[in-house]
Amino acid sequence: MKKIKKEEIYHDNYEWLDTYHHFSFANYYDPNNMNFGDIRVINDDIFKAGNGFKSHPHKNMEIITYLISGEISHGDDMKNLKTIKPNEVQYMSAGTGVFHSEYNHGSEDSRLLQIWINPDKKNYEPVYMDYKYDPKEKNNQFFHLVSKKSGKGLVKINQDVDIFVGEFDKDTYYEIPSGKKIYGLVIDGKVNINNETLETRDAFKGEEEEVLFKIEKKSHIMILQTNK
Repeated sequence: MKKIKKEEIYHDNYEWLDTYHHFSFANYYDPNNMNFGDIRVINDDIFKAGNGFKSHPHKNMEIITYLISGEISHGDDMKNLKTIKPNEVQYMSAGTGVFHSEYNHGSEDSRLLQIWINPDKKNYEPVYMDYKYDPKEKNNQFFHLVSKKSGKGLVKINQDVDIFVGEFDKDTYYEIPSGKKIYGLVIDGKVNINNETLETRDAFKGEEEEVLFKIEKKSHIMILQTNK
């Protein structure tokens, strides 16, 4: 397992948007850090209140927005208009092409993770969906947030990638058996993972190995798994 310190993750601040790019994106380009298998983008974003992205295009990408705090509003040319809050997640399959906007109309800053995943084939019909779940589902366990169409995730996408989220109390222990390649993020907190201490915004990746967690401080964690 390799620990990735917060300081190693590309950080930019556009005044209204404070963002960390785990892989090459926008102004950040590193030919050695383009993706993790089919996972193309992981952006950890803070949208200042009253700000956001105006309508812009996407094509042939599976896009998941996981809200951590605040609220975020989505609008698109398919006539979808929806605001989500914590314990909700948005999914958009951009397929043949879609225009959408993302805006924080709230009075407080919003933090979210946006994840882009390459689809298993091009030119699907564009789709937008949003989902609400019980926060108890991720209390001291990993909740299966995203999976392939035939999987068990809440959100089913056009690719064989799994995403899990959990919120763990101090002194909790958790184990993930060896299997798929894994990329993880400590959204908040402090956790010992395979004898490495990770704190808020640190990340890690591993190659089909067992992962042992010891929670040293109340922690919010996301795990992404891929076969590639």
